Amino acid sequence: MSVLDARDPEDAMAIASFVNASFHNSTHTMLGGLPAAEYCDIDDYMLGLERLRDGTIHSDTENGWENARRLTEWFARGVELVRKKTPVSRLAFISKGPGGPVGVLTIRHELAAATQLGSIVVFPWKRLDIASIKGAPVVDGESFLIISDVATEGETIATAANRITRFGGIVPAALVALDRQQGAAESLRQANIHLHALMDLSDLPNIDDLLHLTISTTLRPKRVLDLGGLPY
Repeated sequence: MSVLDARDPEDAMAIASFVNASFHNSTHTMLGGLPAAEYCDIDDYMLGLERLRDGTIHSDTENGWENARRLTEWFARGVELVRKKTPVSRLAFISKGPGGPVGVLTIRHELAAATQLGSIVVFPWKRLDIASIKGAPVVDGESFLIISDVATEGETIATAANRITRFGGIVPAALVALDRQQGAAESLRQANIHLHALMDLSDLPNIDDLLHLTISTTLRPKRVLDLGGLPY
């Protein structure tokens, strides 16, 4: 399920703005050892960055605040849709660890307020279970909706879900900003976790007339989607 509809002009413009700010050519390597050809950094979107065709990057703090508000609104829409099918007691945000992107963790309190749901933060990389969750204690049988930036292979989400279940919680679903459609949905389904996304890669070719992306001069693109003929 994609929350945003790339066929809708307003949603298409929103997706274009999101991709322009957050997508990069990248040599980043995923947990499974595969290269990430389309790296997505939501931090850049919430910093108000805009990549111009002449190669410059423009930053606007006010635009960043607006992007954070917009992202909160999108996730709130997504949470509402998930809750129509799945019971949700609280939201669970994932911390990427020291040096990692902050991502949607930035809007944790805003989204909790918008959805009137409590929240916890899960630290999948912590060695001790007792240190892996921050927030009110997990109640046995409590249902959590994991909120995260990007789903690629699903390993990080699955690890976070495992941490929650060790404390007696249940994770029936996860909601991400972008599903990169590289196996996460199938992998998580095997763990009885249904993956929802604000958008996925199949949405992107529909916005090529709106999207303006800069051709990278520092990193060689590993993949080109039909985004107006421009690699990212």
